[in-house]
Amino acid sequence: MINLQAAPLSQREVTTMDAHLNELHRRLERAEQMARAAVASCVVLIAGAALLAIGKPGVTANEGSTVKAPFKVVDEKGAVILRVDVKDTGALSGTRNSSLQLLDDAGTVAFAVSAHPGYAVSVIQQRGKPAVSHIADSDGGRIAVFNAAGTPIVQQP
Repeated sequence: MINLQAAPLSQREVTTMDAHLNELHRRLERAEQMARAAVASCVVLIAGAALLAIGKPGVTANEGSTVKAPFKVVDEKGAVILRVDVKDTGALSGTRNSSLQLLDDAGTVAFAVSAHPGYAVSVIQQRGKPAVSHIADSDGGRIAVFNAAGTPIVQQP
């Protein structure tokens, strides 16, 4: 018969195993935070696309229309609900910043997409603080989720 009973662990082995277990726990929590942030970003992108898809066409809109930026879309009361802007960043760089912003009832930006050398998507809280942002540029992509005060609580990388 084979004896399968293991020898007792030393204090050093227990300490090492605890350290490894703590590291695995920390990494698992970070992976779960990143997964929640990625899901939140996807929900934001889908919601923004849905808002754009269900919007009523403007009075002057027709198939094949071209509108020169910058421009604003207003509701029946004249309040700005969407703003498209293009800013030249300078003759030396030869680039421009383009942005699309959806505004809430108070006239503050609620959702923004910008394109420059890279892009950014942001959802803004009611108090004008960021809620979720996703940025991509030559350094790669970054996702951040913010608390009510606008402080990042999840940020990758």
